[in-house]
Amino acid sequence: MGEVVKGDSLRGKKMKKVAICVPTHNHPEVVGDVLAKSINNYANRDIDVYYLDSSTNSDTQEVIEQYQRGGYKNIYYKKVPPTCGVEEKVLKFFEREDFSEEYQYIWPVKDRVYFSVDTIDRVLEDIEHDYDVILLGAMPPQGRPDIFTKEYTEASTFYRDWAWQATSLDVVLYNVQTMLSDFSVAEFKKKYKQDYNIYWCTIVLLFNELAEKRQVSIKLFRDAALGIYASPLGKSSWKKETFKIWKDYWISVNLELPSCYDEYKLFVIKDAASLPWIMGSTEELIRLYKIGALSKENFEMVSTNWELVSDVPVSTLKDIAYGKYNVFHDISSVKKQVDEFTELLIGVVEMIKLDQIDKMAIPFEEIARYLTTKGINKIHRNKLNLLLGSIKDVEVFIKKEDVSKEEIVKAMQIIINMLVLLD
Repeated sequence: MGEVVKGDSLRGKKMKKVAICVPTHNHPEVVGDVLAKSINNYANRDIDVYYLDSSTNSDTQEVIEQYQRGGYKNIYYKKVPPTCGVEEKVLKFFEREDFSEEYQYIWPVKDRVYFSVDTIDRVLEDIEHDYDVILLGAMPPQGRPDIFTKEYTEASTFYRDWAWQATSLDVVLYNVQTMLSDFSVAEFKKKYKQDYNIYWCTIVLLFNELAEKRQVSIKLFRDAALGIYASPLGKSSWKKETFKIWKDYWISVNLELPSCYDEYKLFVIKDAASLPWIMGSTEELIRLYKIGALSKENFEMVSTNWELVSDVPVSTLKDIAYGKYNVFHDISSVKKQVDEFTELLIGVVEMIKLDQIDKMAIPFEEIARYLTTKGINKIHRNKLNLLLGSIKDVEVFIKKEDVSKEEIVKAMQIIINMLVLLD
C-alpha cells in the first residue's frame, strides 16, 4: 500500500470518523465476497478499511490489490507472519502504528462480516456524540428482549447486560481518545501476563478501561433495523477450542476484572457460556463430541467448575463425553409443560441424583395407578398392560442390590418418558 504516514506527521490533519479493522487468514474468497458487498458503501461514507493478513499465500493480497487498482483509496493492507493470531492482530489495530490517518473510532470486524447502509449511517450519527464506546446489540441478552437503543453511564450495568455480546469483534467501536490514546501492545502484555488474556484482549481492554473512568458514556444501538450480515463463504473456526475458550479462559478473564464488576461476574460468566450454541444445550454438546472437542479423555478437565458455565447436568455431560448419551432417557429433554405428577416424579429423580432419598422411596404403586388412570381412555387395554408390565420390570431392576445410581436414574427416565408420551 506504499509508505504509511505515522506518528507526529499525522498531527494537524483532519481526523476521520472510523477505521474498520479486519484480521484475516487464508480467506481470499470471503474477503472478496465481503468487499463486493460493502466497499462502495464504505467509500461513499469516507470509511477506511484496514486488513492485517496472516495468510500462507498471496491470494488475499491479490484480491485487495485488485480493488486498490480499481480506484478504492480507502482500503489498506499489511502482511503479517502466519503465526500472528486474530487476537494479536486486534492488539496491533488498537496500537494504530500502521494507520495512514487519525481516526475517532476503531471498529474491529471479522473478515466475513459487513453491515447494512442504515446501520452504517446510524453508527456515523452516534459518532458525532463522542461516546467512549458504541455497541451494536445484535441480539438481546437472554430473557431481556426489552433492551433497545439507550445509553449507559455505569460500567457495571453495561457489563451485566452486554459483556457476553462484547466478545464479538463486530459489535464494539472504541473511541481512540478516551479508550486507546496511550495503548501499547508491549505494555498491554506486560500488564496482563496471563495467557488467557490474549484470547479475550477486547474484553480485558474494554472493561478495564471503563472501570478506570469516573463516568462512562456508552451508546447501545439495538433496534429492528440493525443489519449485521455474514458472507455465506465464511464460518466460525473456534468450535474445537470451545471448552478452553468458553470455560477456562472465559471464567478466568471475568474473575480477574476489577472489583466494580464483582456483583455480576458469576452471572455474566454463565450468561454467555450457557448460550445454547456454546455450552448450554445437549444438542451443542453432542456436536462438540462429534467433532472431538468433548471426549472421555478430557471429561475431567471439562467438568471442573461446570456449574459456572452451564445448566446441563454434569451427568449428561459425562454420558455425552463417553458416547453413552441417549436423548430418550434424558429428563432435561422432556417437554416443559408436564402435569403435576410427572413433575413430582422428575423431582424424585433429581433427589436420587443428589443422594437425598433412597431408591426404595420411589412410589412405584402410585406410578402404576397413575399410568392406568391416564392411559385407560387413550390406548388399548393390551398396550396398557404392556406398559404396566414394563413399569414392574423397571421396579425389579432398580431394587436389585448392585444397581448403580446412574442406572437407577436412566431407568426412571424411561418411565417418565412413558408418561409424557401419553399426553
